[in-house]
Amino acid sequence: MKKKKGEVEEFFIQILGIIFAFAIMIYGIYYAKTIIVYNNANQIARKYILEMETNGFLSSDDIENLKTEATKSGMTDVSVDASAIQVGDTKYGDKVTLTINFKEEVKKIDFSDFSLRTVTDPVPVTITKSSTAKFFNTK
Repeated sequence: MKKKKGEVEEFFIQILGIIFAFAIMIYGIYYAKTIIVYNNANQIARKYILEMETNGFLSSDDIENLKTEATKSGMTDVSVDASAIQVGDTKYGDKVTLTINFKEEVKKIDFSDFSLRTVTDPVPVTITKSSTAKFFNTK
C-alpha cells in the first residue's frame, strides 16, 4: 500500500482542530464561573434592594453584610452606593436605588505562541437596582 499524497497534512489539520476545540471548551468552562459570579451579584443586589424597599433605607450593618456576601461570592473591591442610608431619607413612594461596583477576576486563555495559558484579568462591573419605597415613615 502506498501512502496517498496529503495524508500527513490532513492529519495535522485534524489534530490542530481538536486542540483548538478543546481550548474553546475549556474557555467556556472558565467563562461559566464568570456568569455564576455575576448571577450571584444580581441576587445579592436584589436581596438588598428589597430590604431598602421594605425599610426605606439600607443601614450601615446591611451595607457591611452586603460587602461580606459579595466578597464570599468571588468579587473584589466591592463598593456600595445606596440612595437612602438612614431612617427618614425616604417617604412612601420614593424611588430607592442601590448600586454595587466590584471587580471580577475573569480568566482568559492566551492563544499567543500556541501556549494556551490562562491569564486572570480584573473586569469592573456595576449593578444598579431600583424600586419604590413601601415604608411608612412615622416621624
